[in-house]
Amino acid sequence: MSGCCGGHETKTEENKGCCCEAITPELQIKVDRYLRGIAGAMILISVALNFLHSPLWIWFTAFIGLNLLQSAFTQWCPMITILKKLFK
Repeated sequence: MSGCCGGHETKTEENKGCCCEAITPELQIKVDRYLRGIAGAMILISVALNFLHSPLWIWFTAFIGLNLLQSAFTQWCPMITILKKLFK
């Protein structure tokens, strides 16, 4: 389900078609590493809060898992969008 740039594109308002800005491999590696780190940290924090504060924090862990699962199918993750904007 990749786009015109092999799945590594940022479409602008002016270029809604296949014209897109390619993401460099270095930026993609950086975003992937940060994404994995953030996801892992959020899961560990939510599990710790589940044990230390309230069992209801397990819903936050479930939310993270569902978000990771949907991103595997849709190729879209909100955190990747945020990280790409931060690193550009």
